[in-house]
Amino acid sequence: MIAVDIQPVDDAPGLSSGAAGGGVTNVETHVASAHCLPLATGAWTGPFSITVLPEIPDRARALAELRRVLDWPAGGVLSITEEFYDPDYLFLTETVRLVEAAGFRLEERFGNWAVYTANFRRVAEDEGSTFQDKVVIVTGASSGIGKAVALRLASAGALASLAAPKRRERLEELRRPSAAPGRRCRGGARPMSATRRNVAT
Repeated sequence: MIAVDIQPVDDAPGLSSGAAGGGVTNVETHVASAHCLPLATGAWTGPFSITVLPEIPDRARALAELRRVLDWPAGGVLSITEEFYDPDYLFLTETVRLVEAAGFRLEERFGNWAVYTANFRRVAEDEGSTFQDKVVIVTGASSGIGKAVALRLASAGALASLAAPKRRERLEELRRPSAAPGRRCRGGARPMSATRRNVAT
């Protein structure tokens, strides 16, 4: 078992020793960001996120990192649980939209609107993809769902052309290899009228 938190946990030794006291000796604790997990590609068979996803500033990037470390050929599952009492609570529909945009597919869900668990499987790169080498224009790509969609399209082989009239600096961040490894994105602060003309031609 691997436990990850972005901040040092005062009782991390207690976590390990407590687990050992219960006969569990395979517990590792790490201080790391969800954007850069200390795991090799395909090393994790069952990531659990419990009331964590809504608190991550760049959710699309964190989900892309979870997708990287998930051992999907072995049947790995990403499990996300959210509870309504959490101030940053996301409704199930929002969670599904975010996670599926990152390259997962909802397999099953449990609970109700107030407390739910949703299990997702990673979708293969070529599963249902018709975007290889296609140019796709994504508006509102500097953040949120637009950003997640742009990353997913790029990972499916598309050349994502990003448009966000007032947030050029965020588009530049998205184009960096560290933000989208192996993906191709181009972008800029383009007036929508110009984007429409490009589509028309």
